[in-house]
Amino acid sequence: MERKLTSIMIGKFNMKDFLGNILEIGDEVVLTAPKYRMFTRAKVIAFTPKRVRVQYNNTWNYGSKGRVEEYLSEPKFLVKTNPKYPYEVETSIYKYGDAVYVWFNEVGMIGGASNMLDQARKEMQTYAKNL
Repeated sequence: MERKLTSIMIGKFNMKDFLGNILEIGDEVVLTAPKYRMFTRAKVIAFTPKRVRVQYNNTWNYGSKGRVEEYLSEPKFLVKTNPKYPYEVETSIYKYGDAVYVWFNEVGMIGGASNMLDQARKEMQTYAKNL
């Protein structure tokens, strides 16, 4: 089934994420998963005059393989990830920017985030105990 993209414009819109970074097609972003209280990674695929269309892998409803879904978001609800980040600080804990530590769960979803490494480490260990 072919989908018509009549309302989606591809081009420069000078939209900015939560941190003020300009968003472009192909950028990797982090957002709150639609209808959930967790973060997920997504890719910017298109723009409308006021919103950004992103594509993400829904693994929480469809198992580890997941299902690719799309979501139309306001740009202020997205955070662009820097291509040189994340870098691994220690096993499964990654650093974004100057002071944001993030760890990922077993299906690649963001399990938690903190501005302190010790707190991120504790959250990850607590999560692992509850599996």
